[in-house]
Amino acid sequence: MLDASISAVVKGRLLAGQITRSGTELVASTSFYAQTATDLNVGLGYSQSMWENSHGMLVGGAKANIHQISMGRALVRLDDKNNDAGDAIS
Repeated sequence: MLDASISAVVKGRLLAGQITRSGTELVASTSFYAQTATDLNVGLGYSQSMWENSHGMLVGGAKANIHQISMGRALVRLDDKNNDAGDAIS
């Protein structure tokens, strides 16, 4: 038996900072914080019937799993200089 799966989690937060007034403009120190995690799982297993009667059967076997896990995080300051929040996720 061979099986594979992949799982992913992406979480983002908008961190609002202080808003100050500079002349006629409002200046904010707002940032975007992103966290990502992925898990790639590949498994290989074998099983067979070990005992059987009229009420059911006993199956025995073994399985080996290999996981490749990666995690990341990024912080992007959002301002009026065309910064994109997508930069934090990639």
